[in-house]
Amino acid sequence: MQITLNWDSSVSGAPSGFKAAVQAAANVFDAQIQNNIAVTLSVGWGEDGGSPIGSSALATGGPNNLFSCSYSQLTAALVQQANADGCPNMVANLPAADPTQGLGTWTVSQAQAKVLGLENSAPTATDGSIGFSNASTVSWSFNPQSLGANQYDFVSAALHEISHALGRVNLAGYGQYSPINLYTYASAGNLQLGASAPAYFSVDGGNTNLNNFDMSAGGDPADWSTTLTDSFGGGMAGVGSPMSATDWLVMESLGYKIAPTYILAGPNLVEQGAHDYVELSTVNVAANTVLAYTISGLSASQLDSGSLSGTVTVGQDGTALIDLGVSSNAHLSAPVQATVALANGQASYTVTVGNAGNTVFQFPWSGMTFATTTANDTFYGTASDAVSYDGNFSDYLVTVVSPGTIQVQDPVPGRDGTDTLIGPERLQFQDVNMAFDLAPTQSGGETAEMLGAAFGTASLANASYVGAGLSLFDSGYSMTQVAQLVINTGLVSAPDDTSFVKAVWFNLFGTAIDSADLATYTQLLLSHAMSQAGLLALAAETTLNQSHIGLASLASHGLPYI
Repeated sequence: MQITLNWDSSVSGAPSGFKAAVQAAANVFDAQIQNNIAVTLSVGWGEDGGSPIGSSALATGGPNNLFSCSYSQLTAALVQQANADGCPNMVANLPAADPTQGLGTWTVSQAQAKVLGLENSAPTATDGSIGFSNASTVSWSFNPQSLGANQYDFVSAALHEISHALGRVNLAGYGQYSPINLYTYASAGNLQLGASAPAYFSVDGGNTNLNNFDMSAGGDPADWSTTLTDSFGGGMAGVGSPMSATDWLVMESLGYKIAPTYILAGPNLVEQGAHDYVELSTVNVAANTVLAYTISGLSASQLDSGSLSGTVTVGQDGTALIDLGVSSNAHLSAPVQATVALANGQASYTVTVGNAGNTVFQFPWSGMTFATTTANDTFYGTASDAVSYDGNFSDYLVTVVSPGTIQVQDPVPGRDGTDTLIGPERLQFQDVNMAFDLAPTQSGGETAEMLGAAFGTASLANASYVGAGLSLFDSGYSMTQVAQLVINTGLVSAPDDTSFVKAVWFNLFGTAIDSADLATYTQLLLSHAMSQAGLLALAAETTLNQSHIGLASLASHGLPYI
């Protein structure tokens, strides 16, 4: 497949990295879909096909046209294509007769019509369109390798919407049906032809539920209902969502020829002494295929198998299990990262292995809270994750070992032990919560900067103010947006521009502003060259303000919040 992207005029206002990220997603489909067809998609920023992106949507997409065909025409084309692609099992359970008994209209997208050789009586210049929200409340990461806790993975969203444009749509609620409806089951042997649950994806006549579709009110019945960690799910901030093997099976059910695909997945954590496995899922890899793998990050003696390499055989269901049992005598002094990789270079998976006497926890997504245990625990996560403790703050010795790494020692025997937090920087005690994510660009640091500039250093002791700021910045608000909210509350005692400049200056310097500087900054506001929110945000982010509030010292001692 060759996808050509046509950029709408709106894209001229898109951030740097936007075009490259959309192209990266298109390249994934080009590499994996082997049909010799050309597909053209239009791409918008803040709009999709000329229509604004709704306030509740991160992105939208779909085919420009759906073309009607008879049920017999559709199934004949699907059977012919599956046989040509070497996957006749995909069409082995198609109903012989129209399951809607002629009451529904069967359709395909323009891209599917090209693949299946179905007549397209009214082709359009573009096959589909996709668009992405430009709302100020949406924070995108255009690089999946540097996804922030409050950012959405843009490449995953692009994969999601491109698949919609290629024909991953379910319009059963409107009396229109497409190939995906022939793989949507209510129970074994019974298709789900309505818009209600149960509804799940199956390629063996409903005998195996590969994932559940979202039949909730307002949901997309072609998306997964609960799976947030792959591209066809709903997605959430701080979580990457690559294409899964099941996602590629969905594309194959739509008539596309999928290249051999290998995906490794497994537990985030493996305890020393535990016997776990990494699962290999494949698409279009023949059963009984033997694949070699290697394990790195551990020594052979630390594994129950005693070997850092081996082979697995792909089963009839396209899966296999790779043994990752870690010896109870592995003698790990600290958690390590172990990587399982296929020798053909097609897939790898990295897992954290815990050390003896410790318990290791991995936060599955950002903004969560885990309770500590009586063991010596290690927590992996993001800065907005929190760990809760059974005593008061003063009971513990809290040490910032390095940026992003905190050690918490409880001297009370048998209570909370000694914990290491790698990533999480929020601590919850019985009497107070403490934030340590206090770098200038982290939520805690931005909160401290804003409070210092807007209300003065004394406001940093107001745990309610700190908690409100953390919540806003965790949610993706910018410094200017938070500044405007602060001004809107009326808490800044400055009835006019002159008073506003005086207040902010005093908070930064601790002295009254001189007449020349007062005239300069007031004129910026009066001339509308800068808004009050813009000036407050600018002041908050200055190194002068960071020094005045003692941000570097706060990073070592924490900031209380509720």
